[in-house]
Amino acid sequence: MGCGPPDTIVMARFGEGSNLYNLWRLNLTTGDLKQLTSGDGEFASDCSPDGTRIFYRGQGSNDSVLHLFSIPLEGGTPTALANGVEISVKISPYGKSVAYFRTDGQGASTKRTFVIQEIAGVGIRKELDAPSLADYLGWTQDGNALTYLLSEGSAQSLQMQPLSGGKPVRLIHYADEPSLINAYRWSRDGKKIAITRSHSTTP
Repeated sequence: MGCGPPDTIVMARFGEGSNLYNLWRLNLTTGDLKQLTSGDGEFASDCSPDGTRIFYRGQGSNDSVLHLFSIPLEGGTPTALANGVEISVKISPYGKSVAYFRTDGQGASTKRTFVIQEIAGVGIRKELDAPSLADYLGWTQDGNALTYLLSEGSAQSLQMQPLSGGKPVRLIHYADEPSLINAYRWSRDGKKIAITRSHSTTP
């Protein structure tokens, strides 16, 4: 993903002499490559709007639970923000909150939740019920709702969940092939959405 200067990207790759994924910063102009983290199974998830910090998930040093961390783009000591975090993590457009999925319980009692947490350390701001098959979390550009992809049979739809609560709103759904939505991105003014589509079956 791009983060900070236009020629800078952050990526997950195997560490030198290691079989664990870590985060690395690459300058596309100079080719300079720097390892930023050295934990277990770390993947870049999002970048702060000002391009100064990376938010990612990885395992803790003393457990197998996935945690949410942040680290300066230039490198340094990671800051732990939350635990029990699933892979889809997204920073709000104004950089004050982070949204992620969390699953609690097991079997029939399993519950999936949207969690909106303040980055400044004041704790969880809001929790909302999330569908079990929701994925690819995002924000609307005004920061008033979350967006996500939802599997519906052989198709996927783009849904919006207002932070004020209530039922989610289906924004995009394709009944005909290509019926899968692989990725999406809001325009800066929040008036348009770019999407990529693919077929659910191979001819």
